[in-house]
Amino acid sequence: EFAGHFKLPVEEKCTVKEVQYTDGLYKAFCVDGREYSAPVLIAATGIFGNKYIPDIPGVMDNPVVMHSHDYKNAADFRNKKVLVVGAGNSAAETAIDLAGDAMVHMVSREDLKFFADTLKLYHIRGISESYLKELISMEIIRYRAYQEIQRIEGNIVHFRDWKLAVDKIIFATGYRGDLKILNNFK
Repeated sequence: EFAGHFKLPVEEKCTVKEVQYTDGLYKAFCVDGREYSAPVLIAATGIFGNKYIPDIPGVMDNPVVMHSHDYKNAADFRNKKVLVVGAGNSAAETAIDLAGDAMVHMVSREDLKFFADTLKLYHIRGISESYLKELISMEIIRYRAYQEIQRIEGNIVHFRDWKLAVDKIIFATGYRGDLKILNNFK
């Protein structure tokens, strides 16, 4: 409707198989043979369908592991021991939501970064910032920074110097774009 209203030349149903850049132009080649060229390329493929979970031994096909994208509510985790992995807003919000129903452990590879300190919107912000700080200080959320998971064996998470048995591991580790068609760019 938007394209029609503004009479924009939008082409639909063109699965791009490759993009090349030559002589100041990007050329997009579609699987059905169509080709398009322009001086500017915007890859608006979206990323939220490509959940990212680090490639850690024991993650693949482990029923204990899930991504925060699939988290619905804390009721599913009542009286469970849950590990939240991540340091961003999704990790903070998930851990806070779980705090009243589950025993929550939270780990990250670095210190948590808060908007009030950095003024960067992608750091933990808003009400999550104060809630998370308070829940960690009261040890309602058991938080450890500078932790890297070495491997997962069933429901046992192995770190460098310790291990943790949990009922669920929620990776709040973001998303990755699917930009394979741009692999030939340097």
